Amino acid sequence: MLDDSLQELYRQPAYPYRKLEGSDIRLLRILPRTETDDIECLLHQIPIEEAGDFHSLSYVWGDVTDRCTITLENQPFEVTRSLFEALDQLRECPPDFDSLEEYFWIDAICINQEDIDERSQQVQRMIDIYNGSHTIIWLGPIVSLSADGPSSCSPEHQMSSEEAFEFLFKKINSMGDEWEPVGENNKLVINRCLGRAYKAVLDIMTEILHRPWFGRIWTLQEACLDSWLTVHLGPYSTSLYRFLEFTEYFALRNRVLYLSPGVQRVLAIQNMNELLATIRSSDGDGLKVGEVLTKILGIAGAAKSTDPRDQIYGLLSMLKYMRGGDLPDDLSPNYHMSYTETYWNYAAFLFQSTGDLHLLKCRRNELHDVPSWVPDFRYLSAGPSIPDPSVYVTPDKKVLHLQGHILGTFRCVFPRVDPEGMMPRRAKIPLELTNHLRAFEEQILKPSALAREITIEEAFNNMMEFATKILPVKSTASSFYEVYSTLRDSIRTRRSRTAKKKRTRNIVFKEQTIVDHFTFHYLLLHDGTILVSTREDIEVKTGDLICIFKGSGKPGLLRACGENFIFLGMCIIRGGPLEKKLDDDFWATADIQDIKLV
Repeated sequence: MLDDSLQELYRQPAYPYRKLEGSDIRLLRILPRTETDDIECLLHQIPIEEAGDFHSLSYVWGDVTDRCTITLENQPFEVTRSLFEALDQLRECPPDFDSLEEYFWIDAICINQEDIDERSQQVQRMIDIYNGSHTIIWLGPIVSLSADGPSSCSPEHQMSSEEAFEFLFKKINSMGDEWEPVGENNKLVINRCLGRAYKAVLDIMTEILHRPWFGRIWTLQEACLDSWLTVHLGPYSTSLYRFLEFTEYFALRNRVLYLSPGVQRVLAIQNMNELLATIRSSDGDGLKVGEVLTKILGIAGAAKSTDPRDQIYGLLSMLKYMRGGDLPDDLSPNYHMSYTETYWNYAAFLFQSTGDLHLLKCRRNELHDVPSWVPDFRYLSAGPSIPDPSVYVTPDKKVLHLQGHILGTFRCVFPRVDPEGMMPRRAKIPLELTNHLRAFEEQILKPSALAREITIEEAFNNMMEFATKILPVKSTASSFYEVYSTLRDSIRTRRSRTAKKKRTRNIVFKEQTIVDHFTFHYLLLHDGTILVSTREDIEVKTGDLICIFKGSGKPGLLRACGENFIFLGMCIIRGGPLEKKLDDDFWATADIQDIKLV
């Protein structure tokens, strides 16, 4: 029996690529740094059961047009800059590696990306690859935060970006041993434990939690499979679960971070683990494959992928890991099929097998030549399942039948805007924003308040209720309505010196949140109810209809098309009588009809 070093001498190079046979996978070995500073790698083809311990890399491809060249088996090989930076750091032999003489599985290199059949086949093996490895989560290199930007380190603490990164990871790695984020009486003391570095850590964490890794579909799956996971950022590392625990406590102290991709990913991982626990208990015995996949999609929401088909394919290993069982043959990963056709096939299967109306909740829909009810999975909203057993898909997959009650049309529609040109700056409040808020108050807020017999301030606070849960108003802070009033009543675009000084982080967040609310259409119903269309890509027209779908209890927006309807998206109630009417008694007296979406 040859030892490992001798076996490697006799292994045939796996690049140029040759066909993967049986249980073969390709594994990469990164060679130590040389005087040329080129990144040099070897690639071997090995049956997975003979691979022993190896590392799998969870990372983001980044800009696919920004390429760098490495040497693979003495030949030039292009990778994205993001992967190049990861390889460069990994060859420094981080402290949690035994040695550089270890194998790595990296999708961009270990899968022949030009071979569509191989890509389709390897997607189905992700669970075996990641479950058999130590997963390295690469968040990217250290960056220097600009001293002039909103995320800059506070000058009074005199801590550079690199010092803040080092301090942060040391603190995370010592949590539970040298300090606890929660003190007596379950009081959160994380800010006191961080001491003078607290503001610098806030800036660093804000930057980290907006990194692309937290918003990608593949990385969610990779973080939930059964492997040993470590987070690497530049030369620093910690276990994923230590990082998640720290993030959760830190976000409790800085609740605005709940809107960041990083905290949303923490919640998604928690929800995935809870779903897995449910499935493995007696409560989840009856869940079918389609039901589990729908729940997984609802947890993932609008996480991103380079290839649109991966919005679904990137979660199939998670489905297999949780539930086992097979999907119908026509739903197997197939990169020969267009993403539009893929979405249509999956939508028909999921609606027919689960009747889950949550699939209708998309922020945008850019699909063409498919029925209006087919969701664009790239923009699917995160949220719980809304199963309705009355849903039915016709055999030709063209019509979705469901039940509901049509309320009728609306009293007024207020158009959406692109918030980019309206976002307040430190120096000025755009005149376009002031005019927009005044028009909104006249057309939506004031009529709603009159119909409901409440004040305009109460109507506005109802509208902003969700935001106040994220950032509660402190006694010393301006309320959302006070910030709104300042923006609405501005008589000059440039802020005074005093106003600039008073513009705190809290006020900046509230200004941005208020402007973001106008990304969508607002609808005013005749009873004073305010609705927001959750689709940002539609144009609402006079005559469009509001419908309450049975099972969801949420309003939807429809457009008549002969005897059928085109689905325009779901709506959110932002205050008004309708919200209180939608209880069990509503359906006892409502005129329910069969609604056919085409």
